Amino acid sequence: MWILFAIGALWIALGTFSVLYTEKARKTLTGLIEGGNPKILAVIPLIIGLLLVISIKSSSHLLYPLILGVLAIAKGLYFIFGKRETTDALIKWWLKDVSETTYRFWGIVAIVLGIFLIVYIK
Repeated sequence: MWILFAIGALWIALGTFSVLYTEKARKTLTGLIEGGNPKILAVIPLIIGLLLVISIKSSSHLLYPLILGVLAIAKGLYFIFGKRETTDALIKWWLKDVSETTYRFWGIVAIVLGIFLIVYIK
């Protein structure tokens, strides 16, 4: 139960930061990711995905954390096994080319996903 709450709260916090402080959030994310190895960074979505899949019994809607977990695992596997050029281009696009509106939109999506994750806890 606490896993779902922690992940939901993290998504709400990061989404809020992205919406309210878009440029600072982008610079922070760029500092954390730029120059790093995407294969090492892929561990984060893999762990979150596994935690979501493991904790589905704590949710009143079993499919919701299962789908989010499978998508997170797929993202991690993509960054591990995908072509380096493709993953680097995707990261560059997200960090440099995405408009502020798009960045804020995904912040709102993260907030909504986090809220539903917490609301669906048994």
